[in-house]
Amino acid sequence: MPLQLLIVGHLDRAEAKPLAKFLPRVLQPADVRRFAELQLALDALHGATWIPDLIVVIQSWPDEHSAEQIDQLNRLAPLARCVVCYGSWCESDGRTRQLWPLAVRVPLRSAMSRLLTEWQLLNGQSVRVMPMSGSREETYGVDHPALVPGAPVDVAVDSPDPEYRRYLCELLESVGHRIAPLDESRLDERSLIHVVDLDPWEESRRITVVNLKRRHPADRIVGLMNLPDPAASKELQDLGIAAVLPKLGSQQTILDAISPVGKSEKAFLELS
Repeated sequence: MPLQLLIVGHLDRAEAKPLAKFLPRVLQPADVRRFAELQLALDALHGATWIPDLIVVIQSWPDEHSAEQIDQLNRLAPLARCVVCYGSWCESDGRTRQLWPLAVRVPLRSAMSRLLTEWQLLNGQSVRVMPMSGSREETYGVDHPALVPGAPVDVAVDSPDPEYRRYLCELLESVGHRIAPLDESRLDERSLIHVVDLDPWEESRRITVVNLKRRHPADRIVGLMNLPDPAASKELQDLGIAAVLPKLGSQQTILDAISPVGKSEKAFLELS
């Protein structure tokens, strides 16, 4: 019997579109029920013969859901696992509000990794369980486990922000990867992986990517953006960028993206 999946919220927002692509492809098999508003989901749960195993809430703005609605949801589905995927407007809710427990909240940019872990748990796989009453420290520990480096590779890092480039270089070197110089006249035949900061996405960054693919068409490019825009994915793909990651996502997603071994959708959003 498939697991019962309840999705609440507006998945048509640009910020939530990567999650909208992820849910039907990865959380399978599942009996899915979807509602744009929490109150509509609560009305459907009253007297229903089905009880969700996993509840995914997309929160678009602060105070979108009332304390009464959240309490009602907990009463109607007390054993369900719950993940509240919040957008950029809700970043401060963990400090200024206490409607949702800290342990169930995760930013949209990191939601796919958390949801995959929850799905593995519900399917009986051995994963680290996030207690719904977990503290801020426990939550961070689950969402940011020890890094898994993968096989060492040569990586060139390009960013207009020198401090951010230094951080990326230190991260990659700390797990054994080799930092290659940004040498436009490279003469050797080795292929590199390029980690390219795409912010701010303007003509100068576009020219950087175009020139890079023209000089070294076999090299793989992984892009980083503050808020990856799915609407721009066709343009980025046409420019030769293999994947785009959020800058503020987990460090592991960057390591997974540059790994020569194929990774699952837990790792990063492939452009398609």
